[in-house]
Order: sequence, then structure tokens, then C-alpha cells
Amino acid sequence: SPVAFTEFRSMRHFCVAPPLSLEEVARRISCDRRTLNRHFPDLCRQISSRYLSFRQTSFQNTIKHCCNEVEEAVIILYQQGIYPTEVLVSQSISRPGYLRYKRVRKAFQEARERLYGSRL
Repeated sequence: SPVAFTEFRSMRHFCVAPPLSLEEVARRISCDRRTLNRHFPDLCRQISSRYLSFRQTSFQNTIKHCCNEVEEAVIILYQQGIYPTEVLVSQSISRPGYLRYKRVRKAFQEARERLYGSRL
């Protein structure tokens, strides 16, 4: 509809934090995402790019936070005289599934190595 296109062109969706996905923008102006893509390909690429960048940054921040949690959990278990196994550490962190990521697993291994040296 012409009203939806006018609203889309006004770019009010760019002023929102966190940025919206193209799907959400389309939903808010009651228009199909593919229609917007057909009529405004450059603008749609900008929206998608901004949203992707936000998601990647958000994910990296979550990974960093999880690495810090893992390091703290390893230290706490060590101070309690308990050997920090992967299972015990995963039970101590807010997102146990994140141990599957290489950076988080590396943080776990490095934290253990700092405390126990190469005696692992």
C-alpha cells in the first residue's frame, strides 16, 4: 500500500534500538518482506546488514560473558577443593550449552591450566 511505502521510506525503523530485522519492519508496516525487497532493495540491504551486525556483536558479547562465567566457576570449584570438570562447570554457568563453542571451551581449558599447570 502507498501508506506502507511512505512509512518505509521515512526510515523511522532506523531510530529503534536494538535494530529491527527486515521481517519485523515489514510486519510493523503491514507489508510483505519480499515486496519491500522488490521495491527498495538498497534500503532492505541496509536494514539487513545493520541487523546482522547487531546480532553478531550481541553474540560475541554473550560469548565473552560466558567465558568470564566459566573462568569464575573454575576458580570457585578450585577454591572449594573440587576438581573443575566440564560437567561441574556447565552446572555452574547460566548457559551450559555454550561450552560447545571453541572460545568458551578454550577459556575453560586455559582456566584449568592456570590453576593446575600442565598436570592435567
